[in-house]
Amino acid sequence: MSSAPWYLNAEKPYSLKHQRKWKSDPNYSKSWYDRGAKIYQADKYRKGACESNCGAMTHDKKSCMDRPRKAGAKWTNMHIAPDEKVETFELDYDGKRDRWNGFDPSTYSRVIEQYEAREEARRKYLKEQQLKSWKRRTITRKVIVQSAMKKMTRMNSRWMRLGLMRANKWTLQRWRSVFVLLVVEALGTVRNLRIREDTAKYLLNLDVNSAYYDPKTRSMREDPLPDADPNEKGDNQYRVSGQALEFKQLNIHAWEAFDKGQDIHMQAARLKQNYCIRIIRLSKRS
Repeated sequence: MSSAPWYLNAEKPYSLKHQRKWKSDPNYSKSWYDRGAKIYQADKYRKGACESNCGAMTHDKKSCMDRPRKAGAKWTNMHIAPDEKVETFELDYDGKRDRWNGFDPSTYSRVIEQYEAREEARRKYLKEQQLKSWKRRTITRKVIVQSAMKKMTRMNSRWMRLGLMRANKWTLQRWRSVFVLLVVEALGTVRNLRIREDTAKYLLNLDVNSAYYDPKTRSMREDPLPDADPNEKGDNQYRVSGQALEFKQLNIHAWEAFDKGQDIHMQAARLKQNYCIRIIRLSKRS
């Protein structure tokens, strides 16, 4: 109540003298108990001390907070607990209700150390798991490379033994390309890359309802241009026109001629193949 009640003399100026304690008492203390402080360490039991347990003079056996002993200090006269520091304070209204009274900020360092230790253990565990996964991937890659090399060695020895190295030159080259792909895939050096000059798949169709593009895996499951001509989408327009079509026909001719027993190879005997194709075309015209 900041104003005087109605039954007091209203002619005098208002004050807080009608309150019980309207001034702060200088005798009130703002300090707090000294936690864990000890004042005296006795060597033997003293009369009036905590007889059935610790042997301290500042409390009796009913209020003893130590672990219960099988035989008290009065009978053993050993391990006498030190006397606690007992203090009494007269606190004011705010001091009694201050929940942070007596709090030591330095004790929060224990909480910080606990969280730092937990974070350090977490980082150590993640590093160990990462090393284990890296070792597993390395072992898997080595197994793939070794199996591919063994297969290549076995095929080479078989062809050398049968005398078919020259006849199966194209097959050997194909196996070598497969081996290179296996090694590259095992080493993990190939990613979903594209040439910077090529148009990205998500830019082919800017309609919001078109095929969904996942940026994390760089994959587009659906066709961004479902209504377009299949021969005019992507690299197909280059495969079915120009020199690419002629190169494709040369490859097909070399494969068919090799299967029929002719010594023609696309890379090894390019001029011979071109000469054979020219003769075939001239014979068809005549």
